[in-house]
Amino acid sequence: QRFLAGPVNICTLMPMRSIPFKVVCLLGMNDGVYPRQLAPLGFDLMSQKPKRGDRSRRDDDRYLFLEALISAQQKLYISYIGRSIQDNSERFPSVLVQELIDYIGQSHYLPGDEALNCDESEARVKAHLTCLHTRMPFDPQNYQPGERQSYAREWLPAASQAGKAHSEFVQPLPFTLPE
Repeated sequence: QRFLAGPVNICTLMPMRSIPFKVVCLLGMNDGVYPRQLAPLGFDLMSQKPKRGDRSRRDDDRYLFLEALISAQQKLYISYIGRSIQDNSERFPSVLVQELIDYIGQSHYLPGDEALNCDESEARVKAHLTCLHTRMPFDPQNYQPGERQSYAREWLPAASQAGKAHSEFVQPLPFTLPE
């Protein structure tokens, strides 16, 4: 496949020599996923006794993240999964994303926040930068007027609870306690 062949290019984070793009989207930037944490191989002597100047995968990933930030000319979109699909527990962004959010919160303020103290201003900047989306496409919040309004008609009956439940799901399952 040719790189930069069309108007939309999808690729992994790799050294791009700071090629400028109008929009850069970084997807899946969760903690533990990026920067990568690879278990060292048993025969890798460099990982057992690291020396100054040895290549570090973690430092390489930090550099690639910085390079992606620099490449964005107009918009930068960073996403991560904020809630677990299994138990709805909170999941955190990559340490690199959190460091970026912290830096922006500490060094910038929103118009009209000049009189606020540093902590309040930082909290407002972080809230302004972060957008929480619902996990399910049929969540009723997706069909309320606003910036994140959904236009997917196939989920509207479920969101408005106008759909009919399948008869097998209406009846409770037989449940007996094991003895």
